[in-house]
Amino acid sequence: MKSSTKKIIIAEAFVILLGLGVFLTFAYFSIGAKQDLPNKFSSGCLSIEIINDSAAIDLKDAVAISDIDGLLQEDNYKFTIKNNCDKETNYQINLESLDQQPNTLDDKYLRVSLSSNTMDNLISTLSDNEPTKNYIDGSYISHNLYNGVLKANEEKEYTLKEWIEYNTTVEQGAEKVYKSRINVIATSEEVKENPEITFKYSGGSVTGTITGSASTLTYCETKANMCEPEDIGVIEETGVTIESNVKATTKTVGTALGNLEVNTSDIGMMCSKLDNGKTICSNPYQYDSTPVFGITSEQADKGGGVCTYDGNAVMNFMGGSVTEESCQKVYKVTMQGQVIYFDDLEPMIDMQFGQYYKGPGVWNESEKTCTYNGQQVLDMQQQPIKSEEKCGKVYNMEGSYVSFYVIDYFTMMGAEEVTLMGAGEYKEATGKTGIYETEDEEGTSYYYRGAVDNNYVDFAGFYWRIIRINGNGSIRLIYSGKKTEIDGTGQKDEILKNGYNDSSNRYTEIELSTGSKTGPYSGSGLYNDNAYVGFMYGDVGATTYAETHKNEHDSNAKKELDNWYTENLKEVEGKLDTQAGFCNDRSLGEGYSSTSSGYGTEYANYGAYDRIWNKRQPTLKCKNKTNDYFTWKNHATTGNQALDKPIGLITADEVMYAGGTGDTNYTYYLYNGTYYWTMSPFSFSGSNAGVFSVFDDGGLSINDGVYYGNALRPVINVDPSKVQIKGSGKIDDMYVFE
Repeated sequence: MKSSTKKIIIAEAFVILLGLGVFLTFAYFSIGAKQDLPNKFSSGCLSIEIINDSAAIDLKDAVAISDIDGLLQEDNYKFTIKNNCDKETNYQINLESLDQQPNTLDDKYLRVSLSSNTMDNLISTLSDNEPTKNYIDGSYISHNLYNGVLKANEEKEYTLKEWIEYNTTVEQGAEKVYKSRINVIATSEEVKENPEITFKYSGGSVTGTITGSASTLTYCETKANMCEPEDIGVIEETGVTIESNVKATTKTVGTALGNLEVNTSDIGMMCSKLDNGKTICSNPYQYDSTPVFGITSEQADKGGGVCTYDGNAVMNFMGGSVTEESCQKVYKVTMQGQVIYFDDLEPMIDMQFGQYYKGPGVWNESEKTCTYNGQQVLDMQQQPIKSEEKCGKVYNMEGSYVSFYVIDYFTMMGAEEVTLMGAGEYKEATGKTGIYETEDEEGTSYYYRGAVDNNYVDFAGFYWRIIRINGNGSIRLIYSGKKTEIDGTGQKDEILKNGYNDSSNRYTEIELSTGSKTGPYSGSGLYNDNAYVGFMYGDVGATTYAETHKNEHDSNAKKELDNWYTENLKEVEGKLDTQAGFCNDRSLGEGYSSTSSGYGTEYANYGAYDRIWNKRQPTLKCKNKTNDYFTWKNHATTGNQALDKPIGLITADEVMYAGGTGDTNYTYYLYNGTYYWTMSPFSFSGSNAGVFSVFDDGGLSINDGVYYGNALRPVINVDPSKVQIKGSGKIDDMYVFE
């Protein structure tokens, strides 16, 4: 979220102000106080507690930065003020400048932000604050930052931040020092309670909530330094909502493929003035370009949103879309030992049975009965209703009055435990077609998402699609067919754009040694042990995780890929990257009651199931890099170095980054009309090992045991420094790697 630090043109060159070297010292002090405990002071009705470890904090090598960067800095100084009396008291918060030296930083170059639990950032240049009486020995000037009123026994937590003003030059700030202390003073002078405002950014709008009484409001939005509020806002009862200009944006990134337009985050803050004329700014807020992964890229392109609860993806029990309305009631459901979050079923019940709805029943508290028209109302199990809550909606079903209570519905469908949690968090869709960035094992990776049309590659006699540019700069490709074979059909565009396949011609998967286009992941008859989720695996029947998942035996998928590589890619081996690997994540999933130690025939969920299916939080990092990150033997310097050939499969995480979920997606570039394997395990069911696959409708599947006959789409990494690259990536002007 950092924006750039300030740069100044000197002699027609850009010079970053790293030479300022301002040494700032801050401390807290409560006037006339006695120190009861370390960092705790009291005086009359007021007490102050320093939350930081020390009352004195030093900042070295401070540089001129924007106000947004100033608020984003991690260094902050917290203190709590409490009124210990049974009557309200007035107080002042002053900042006293100490120990003036010839090289003391002028206070007109110092920015100050004071915030509390009821007020966002009150930002000012220190010299603009009203001078007030000095109380501390060695103080040469005191500035009044804030005046307030604490009600009886009320307390407030404050946070102070300071930084060097953005326009400070090297001459004005070089080798300067500054020392100050916060001084909290109880005062008998009457203090008018100032209106305050806090902000929240959501869905492209900023909402300001006002505390106290305000009759005027001005506001503005900035992406760097505090702006001067000018526009008159309409004050509602509690605040104002303003449409934000912080939207989706792109940046140009230079790569081996040329300049790419990458979706990136935008940042800003809202500033306002209320009746007291002080400027209060929001915390910096960000339009996060990271896709919302609860919906497919196809759904994101059309609009919509996703619901989460406490970071968990909320799903629709009937497999439909979660709406903003149904997100308002989230149920935590345990089924077959798995914890799953579902949205409200009432809209679905209303849609299916609305024609039978009669109205609320009549609840008799003394008898604990629910009736309608004098007839007893039954639940879904045909038992009399025993709670008022279930009496709210009554339906006439073939002469019987029935309550379709949501929790009963889940129970009837096999749930062991159901809890109504409350409202989830609904987010509008982000992550439309384009290029995005995230971190992988080597650095920043740029990945293609959705119905992109600029990632076609012609290499080594085959067509490929680019999955991503890896963090080390290599280019990750997934197989899309043999060039001569596809060109010979006269349907090249149709096959490459839409994954055209039929029962006799399947162009976008490799032919296996059996002559078939499909085969089991692990091997014939190899499925009844946790070991078989591995791209390579250890001892079947072992009694430890390490022995089960050591990399000793090749899966069928690895054998087939190695054979195909030898036949088709051996001649271009020198053009492949030696370091980038493939993650066969066998870490155990978290947050499930049924997770086990991951060996033998004990039930286990693996890491990708937790991330992809429940959390909707993919990653390009491999949790157990030493064992599960498959890299090239005798070439790579990281990972497990277990691969005989530098070839693997796509991961379920990469499919989700590309735009896939459990729903159908016919438009994203990974759709090819057939079932094919990933290399991400999802579970061992007690009898069958399971690995994620991609359905013939483009959706991710957790239904495929490793004995199923799915296709293989090879994945390789090309070293761009070892090839010449031509073209634009379009289907009629593909990237050609020579």
